[in-house]
Amino acid sequence: MRCSKWITLSLLAVAALLAGCSDVPAHNDAWLSFKFGIHCGDPTHCPDLSNLDEGSKYYLALGIADPRTYTFEQWLSDNGFVDGANVTRGLYANLGDLQIGRDMNCVVSGTKTACYVDNKGPVPALYVNAWPDIKTALQEVDGTLHDLPFATVAMVYDSAITGPNQVSFYAFQHDSNDASATFGKNVLIENAILDGDQVSEDVSKSIPRMCMACHGGTYDKATHTASGASFLPFDVFFFRYSGKDGFTFDDQAESFRKLNAMVAATKPAPAIQELINGMYPDGVNNANSAAFDGFTPAGWTDNA
Repeated sequence: MRCSKWITLSLLAVAALLAGCSDVPAHNDAWLSFKFGIHCGDPTHCPDLSNLDEGSKYYLALGIADPRTYTFEQWLSDNGFVDGANVTRGLYANLGDLQIGRDMNCVVSGTKTACYVDNKGPVPALYVNAWPDIKTALQEVDGTLHDLPFATVAMVYDSAITGPNQVSFYAFQHDSNDASATFGKNVLIENAILDGDQVSEDVSKSIPRMCMACHGGTYDKATHTASGASFLPFDVFFFRYSGKDGFTFDDQAESFRKLNAMVAATKPAPAIQELINGMYPDGVNNANSAAFDGFTPAGWTDNA
């Protein structure tokens, strides 16, 4: 996204690769594993990646008594999702990241802004030769193809928290081997597999630092807390949409405005706020304000 220079450059490189470049970029460090400051080369030589307890310690620091039994159903209840009321939803695939389908759902409840997204399409780590496949991802999003999401990830911003973990991260694994499984049976996972760095279970990417590779912030291993992370903007002109009725951008434009208004209210990093304000020149909080596809960040005016 355009939330900071380093994120932009890294995602442009990923986007170029996903767009069909024949050569893989130099890969001298583990990807999507840490926010910054750790360079350990090949993932098999990254000792911190084998610390499978870190995700559990993080969840415990969030106040979850037993991460092994904490379900997605409980997360919904804890964060204001009640019978689908007041939920703002967006369905799309993001051209600039993993090109998987996204079924995004967000709600504001009390001091909390909470979002979860069901990830659909070919699973990156399992179908290397068939991924990315943005067409299939969008067909799963719009229901043309029916399949269970391969994972559900979530974030919460709580204005009542003024220190670390004001923004928190969660990941839930769906039991795809059980066709009758409901989301209520999903439990937290401590690590995730996203790409070819996964050479064994010992180098899974830990929550939340994997999330912070894009959402920013710093992680304190001593206290197992995240500080300074941000919700990312919904950069609607960088998304791809189904052409099916109800799923096009025009059908969802107002929903995405509402989603961006929610992000703006979470006090994200300044560049994220700048993008949202620039994308909605008539005000992101004004109903039916149209997104504008011509904004250039102030620091880029000499090289738009």
